[in-house]
Amino acid sequence: MQQNPTIDEQQAAGKSPTSEPSRSRRRSRRRVWARRNTRRVPTAQRVRTFFRFCRWMFRWGGWFVGLPVLFLTCRAVWHNFVHDSSFALRKVEHALEKEISTKELMLAGGFRAGDNLMLLSLTEVAERLRKHPQIKWVRLRRKMPHTLVVELKTQKPAAIVMFDRPYLMSASGIPYRVASASQQKAGLLRIHGIRKAEYRAFPKAYQTIFCHALALQTVYREHGLAKFQSLRSVHIERVGGYTLVAGRTTIELGHDRLLERLKALKKVYRVFGNQRIRNIQKIHLNLDRHLNRAVVKPYSSQPLSQVTGKLPAAGRK
Repeated sequence: MQQNPTIDEQQAAGKSPTSEPSRSRRRSRRRVWARRNTRRVPTAQRVRTFFRFCRWMFRWGGWFVGLPVLFLTCRAVWHNFVHDSSFALRKVEHALEKEISTKELMLAGGFRAGDNLMLLSLTEVAERLRKHPQIKWVRLRRKMPHTLVVELKTQKPAAIVMFDRPYLMSASGIPYRVASASQQKAGLLRIHGIRKAEYRAFPKAYQTIFCHALALQTVYREHGLAKFQSLRSVHIERVGGYTLVAGRTTIELGHDRLLERLKALKKVYRVFGNQRIRNIQKIHLNLDRHLNRAVVKPYSSQPLSQVTGKLPAAGRK
């Protein structure tokens, strides 16, 4: 039986046991290196690719780095504005100090002294100010570092409501401020008969009633009744309705069909004329079924008597 040669015999024959595998490994490495050399990019092309990559990095890398830096810078600046005491509100400028005070403006606008001017929302403040019954138009702007400039237009009061004290009332029927002595002498329509506690309990309902009183004044003027006697005040009662005071005359209208009753009042004025109408103390028009009749009570030193008569047609005197 033939045996394999031993290591000593192989060495004596000049052969190594690891010579064949090492040769195969060297051959495989040469083949891989040859394949790599066949795929190598030329040097000029690699340089061009490198410079293109650098240009791309300079173009877009600035945005990637600059945007976070810009964001952090803006945040730091805003934080400085918010917490800096030099931007605290200290002054409110407006040209109508006599008509509406600065304190009333701040209360209506919902801001106060010391608020940060940068954080103050001018849109929201302007919306709140427009709800004030005296303000007709308003515009706000900041005057750095600590002043708020208010440009506004106010509307004139439409009447005076006699609560415990006389209050100015807007055209929308909202009492808003105590009337001064000069405003009480301005000849505004006065509204009586409503207590302040009642108005506070039902503000919306009484605002509608006040608007009806203003509408009576408007209709009174449009029908030409002001040329006989100017309307001075309106008394409001729950049962009796509306009572007008024109000159020295008290006119009881009631609470319904007011337009027809004012037309009947115009007939009464025409019957008595400008001279004799001043001697009338009371005109009672609150007759449920007789809108063409009126009860007239004159001023007289004699015992008072009521004169009742049918009113003439509108075209007759």
